[in-house]
Amino acid sequence: MLNQKELIVIKIGTAVLSKKDNYLDLDFMKDVARQCELLMEKYRVLIVSSGAIGCGMKQIGFKTRPDSIEQVQACAAVGQSDLMFMWKQAFGKRKISQFLLSYDCFVNQQKYHNLVNCIDAVLSFDAIPIANENDTIATDELGGNFGDNDKLSVLLAKGMKAKKIIMLCDVDGLYDKNPNMFPNAEVIPEVMKITQKTLDLAFGKSTRGLGGMHSKLKAMELVLKDGIDGYITNGRKKDSILNVFSSEFDGTKFCQYI
Repeated sequence: MLNQKELIVIKIGTAVLSKKDNYLDLDFMKDVARQCELLMEKYRVLIVSSGAIGCGMKQIGFKTRPDSIEQVQACAAVGQSDLMFMWKQAFGKRKISQFLLSYDCFVNQQKYHNLVNCIDAVLSFDAIPIANENDTIATDELGGNFGDNDKLSVLLAKGMKAKKIIMLCDVDGLYDKNPNMFPNAEVIPEVMKITQKTLDLAFGKSTRGLGGMHSKLKAMELVLKDGIDGYITNGRKKDSILNVFSSEFDGTKFCQYI
């Protein structure tokens, strides 16, 4: 590795990244950038950002996610440029870079080697790599896609030997029961193993993205196997990223050795 600082991967879902009208929330993105700048005093940072499809839907005029694969791909193509433009606005003078990835980047050994080396080089320039699935070419029907950015973020964390992976979403963490049905539901602070009982605690799907708690738990299962610390927390809470490194963290931590 060209840079010996530990790497932190931050995955940001569509639901927390966007406003209710599906368009990107620049103020939120600027706050993420602020936290990343502080984090970069000690760590390297890689962002996995959703939001391109939702942004494209808003631009084209879709009220709901289209059924046609081609239309979804078109939304991604239109929205991706806006997504990166907004991240550039959020980070200001900080250099950012775009990585649109497909599944074969991880199964083709040469492509995988090239990807890791390129990301490492970008990080050595104190730039922020911002990755997203290449939704313009990835489809369920063709197979071999990530399905959502939860798995992509874990594969990047594993490949880049990250220390931590932080998933920002619109819920506080993994609950011990359905919070929509039980007012006394509480966030589970620590999980050391993903079991069927753990997976049964995943309630519903994301309201705007493809991922949900089940997707995140399956991703954290891979994290635990690789010895990477994983965190699920509400990205809309103040200093949600920085709190992972303090006693103020109030989401769910996934770690084999607590």
